[in-house]
Amino acid sequence: MINDYVTKLIWVLPAIFDSIIVIMYTCEFSCRITVCSFYLLLIVLCIPDANSEYEEIPHTE
Repeated sequence: MINDYVTKLIWVLPAIFDSIIVIMYTCEFSCRITVCSFYLLLIVLCIPDANSEYEEIPHTE
């Protein structure tokens, strides 16, 4: 489960960084902030997803 998340990150991160680099060179300052906050929001929304998969596993006591 966590491996799926890491695999997605490995595939997605280079594309995100590439687009951020392009945006840094082509956009104005306000555009950069908007895009960076958008990516941060995406990352924050994805992390609870990975954690919730752990919580669904029944714990044996």
